[in-house]
Amino acid sequence: MICLPLILVAFIIVFEFSQLFWAHHVAANNVRSAIRYLSRAPLVEPFLTQTENMAKTGRINDAIGAYDWMVNIVVDLQPSFDSFTSADFRENGQVIRIQADIPYSFMTFNMLNSFTNGSAESDIVFSIVEEARYIGE
Repeated sequence: MICLPLILVAFIIVFEFSQLFWAHHVAANNVRSAIRYLSRAPLVEPFLTQTENMAKTGRINDAIGAYDWMVNIVVDLQPSFDSFTSADFRENGQVIRIQADIPYSFMTFNMLNSFTNGSAESDIVFSIVEEARYIGE
């Protein structure tokens, strides 16, 4: 009798967290691609907007994305986040930084809240930060 509810709960947990890990993987790849793109592009418009689009959706000309959770991604571009000099045993240069805050909503908890008028927390926000040396054109 007790096994069926426990198995159902286990399946729900596996489903939700596999979706979360998948979303994190997609978002991390997009942010990594965006930092690589910006490290070689000029730090002016339209390249900054294209980089923001790439961090959100993986494409430079798409600001909406293919998945619902991509719409509300907040991207913070910092083209001159830090700098370094020859005193640091390097050539002079600057560091660029991209931070993406991705809100993710758990499907099962949303559905449960709608059926029970409950208030179970169904949203989390995870952040992905990438930094790179600005190489230039």
